[in-house]
Amino acid sequence: MASLWRLPSHRGFVFGIAAAIAIFVSGSRAIAQASDQTIAFYEDRLKRDPDDAVASARLSGEFLQRLRQSGDSRWLKRATEAAEQSVRAVPAPQNPAGLSARARAHFASHQFKDALADAEKFRRLHPGKADGFELLADAQLELNELASARQNLDRLRDSAGESLGWHVRMARLAFAKGDGDEARVHFDGAVAFAKEAFPPSKFWPAWALVQRGGNLFAQGEWVAAELSYAAASDFLPGAWFILDRMGELRAAQGRWDEAIAAYRKAIEGCPLPWLKQALGDVFTSAGRLEEAKPLLDAAEADFLASANAGEAIFFHHLAAFYADSKPNPVEAENWARKDLEIRRTPASLDGLAWALYRAGKFAEAATFTREALAAGAATGGDTHVLYHSALILLRADEAPKGAELMKRAADLNPGFGAFHAHR
Repeated sequence: MASLWRLPSHRGFVFGIAAAIAIFVSGSRAIAQASDQTIAFYEDRLKRDPDDAVASARLSGEFLQRLRQSGDSRWLKRATEAAEQSVRAVPAPQNPAGLSARARAHFASHQFKDALADAEKFRRLHPGKADGFELLADAQLELNELASARQNLDRLRDSAGESLGWHVRMARLAFAKGDGDEARVHFDGAVAFAKEAFPPSKFWPAWALVQRGGNLFAQGEWVAAELSYAAASDFLPGAWFILDRMGELRAAQGRWDEAIAAYRKAIEGCPLPWLKQALGDVFTSAGRLEEAKPLLDAAEADFLASANAGEAIFFHHLAAFYADSKPNPVEAENWARKDLEIRRTPASLDGLAWALYRAGKFAEAATFTREALAAGAATGGDTHVLYHSALILLRADEAPKGAELMKRAADLNPGFGAFHAHR
């Protein structure tokens, strides 16, 4: 079974979000405390022996796990540094743990081509290890190499059996191919593995339930999504990633005060700029523009600080931010083109097409939309890409195709026009 900390980066009955906020307790703090002890242990080993390649590789994994739990990108830098330290201490041919850690750090940094290169090197050096299939599949999913990703996921299952990580990856693949039924089967499988295989952990069942709920929300099944979020909250009350999803759901329902309360509490627990953007978008949608402005300004500053520090993790966010939240078509196009340099996928192609559309460059927007559709968007499950593509092609006098895409978006997700958070 795949180790849980290796999972990648890329939520009830009517559930009162105020209740979830009121019982924000020690679940995430307890996880952080346990992780602090593990980190301290490996840091102490490295103080005594800086060339302990195993300790630095495992420390990198701990830092990535803290990144997932907290959303604080400072952990990403530390994870990358620890992985590089491991590979420097012992070269990759004799250090599969260090090479694997570096590939995962590249992946988390959105350096997907570098992650793929490390994954391919890992496979050549250590052909019998399941890690290689995981690493390859993760990078290939992000680079839209779906057939190759499926092959490696099949090899992963044959090598190590089914697992939480395998089910989540299979669900992502199914979503990318527009197969909502298969995605649901695998998200259910992920939840089952999280509950049964790791009973002491509260984080992983909550995380898996949130992933399942997000998939249900993306299919317009809001009641089922809320049930999944409520179940997640039973494991980890007040976790920022549950509050984020509940805030998005409440905003889609037009329950603005509850959405605002959820996002405010989520931001207290997590510094991610797109949470500030989401709350700013909620205020904008509620017509409270004066309250939206400081949040959007803060999100913008955080996004740019990351980009100016040489990080690529928010390029896609910046493109969407300047296209929709704080319109600036020139900047939207600039960041969308940077994102496209990292990966040429339906989502990144749509990001540039949408930025061009918002700038009034309709013919050029249509060119990138057609490429996005040919790359898999036409049959994929992302209804926001389908919606953008429909509007762009309608403006390009391709009414039949635009209408077809609009209908497909509505069939996949009847609520696709409602509020959604840019993640």
